[in-house]
Amino acid sequence: MQPVEPHAFNIDTHDLNLRPIQPADEAFYCSLYTNPTVMYFVAPALTPDQAQRGFLKTLDLMQARPMACLLLVIVDRTTQR
Repeated sequence: MQPVEPHAFNIDTHDLNLRPIQPADEAFYCSLYTNPTVMYFVAPALTPDQAQRGFLKTLDLMQARPMACLLLVIVDRTTQR
């Protein structure tokens, strides 16, 4: 069985793009995971250092073969956010 590559999960529609997280998403990832309001129903908010380490670990796990983790980002095509 061939390993699945993260780019295989790219999905484009007229309005949205669903894609694997990438290094340029670090600030967005950290802003979510350190925000107590966003994390309220998930887990305690992380410190900035914890969030950065988590982000880098996620990228490493996505590069492992077989892929050990997959985190996708939804991007609005109009705003590119």
